[in-house]
This record gives sequence, structure tokens and C-alpha cells, in this order.
Amino acid sequence: MVELDSLSAVVQVIDGFSGAPVEGVPVRFTVDGCVVAPLIKPQGYFAFTRLAGGAHAVEVEAQGFFPARLRVQVPPSVPLAEAVVDCPLNPTPLYPFPSWATLIRGRVGGTAGQVRILAQYRDSGGHARELATATVAAGPWAGAYVLALAGRLAAETDVTLSVTGRERTVRAARGRITVLNLDLT
Repeated sequence: MVELDSLSAVVQVIDGFSGAPVEGVPVRFTVDGCVVAPLIKPQGYFAFTRLAGGAHAVEVEAQGFFPARLRVQVPPSVPLAEAVVDCPLNPTPLYPFPSWATLIRGRVGGTAGQVRILAQYRDSGGHARELATATVAAGPWAGAYVLALAGRLAAETDVTLSVTGRERTVRAARGRITVLNLDLT
């Protein structure tokens, strides 16, 4: 059992696609450059004990998600029960999306490292939507990206992608995968 005075910070890891707590997937934490093993709690909560006072840089990694970086303050400025740090993880192209998801996938060529992609579209009610992702930075999936469109969509939806100042519009079909490879050379 953890003594309350040794509890330093609590992070809840959230699946950026489903909005649900991340459970059943190994999560790796690095605090100030050192790998740590927090206590694993239900509902995607991770409890850190005996961290030194001050601000700490935390990196969170899980398979199928891009790493996230956050900061925790020890002791927190509010009661610990109110100081839970939410950590949404955005899915990579390796994420197991459900079959009903409307996706735009592809690769961005002609660049080195990670590239940010912004998507803008309107849902079936005419409301403007915007979402962002990044490409995988290195390895066999370098340049790959995926966007999961949210909201109620028309049967076909025009989506404008912005990548390094260039725009391209693609028509996405509801519940389908649209492939769009982009060459930035």
C-alpha cells in the first residue's frame, strides 16, 4: 500500500481516438530522462511516488500511439485528488482503428523527420471541424500518417489537408479508408 505522503503525481493516459482510458497496453514513462515504473491503477491511472519537489518533464509512450510530453509539479498547487494530469495519446498509423472509422491514410514523401498535418472539413450539420496529426518520424513507417475524421459525416466529405504550407483537398467516404500520398519534393 502506498503511503499518501509518498504519492507525488497521478497521470491518466487517454486514447486520443476513443476518449477512453488506455488499458491493456504497456505504457512506458520517462521522468527527467530516466525510465520509471509508476504504480498501475485501473482506468488508465498511473501513480508516481517519491518524486523530488519541483517541475518534472514526463514522456509517455505506448504502442500504436505517438509519444506525449507533459510536465508535473511536485507538490501540486492544488490537492492531489484535483491534480490528476490528463495525457491524451494520439494514434499512429499502427493503431487498431475499428472498421467503422472514416480514415485518411498515406505517406508524405520528400521530407526528413516528422511533419505536422492539419485537416479541415465540415460535418453533416455544417459545423467546421479541424484535427491534426503528424507523420511517423523514422523507421519503416517513416512519413506515414493517419487521420480519423470525427463527428457525423455526410456520405462523402471534402477534407482539406495542409502540410508545410501546401493544401490538398480529398473526398473521404464515410466508414471507408481514403489513401492520399503526398510528395513534397
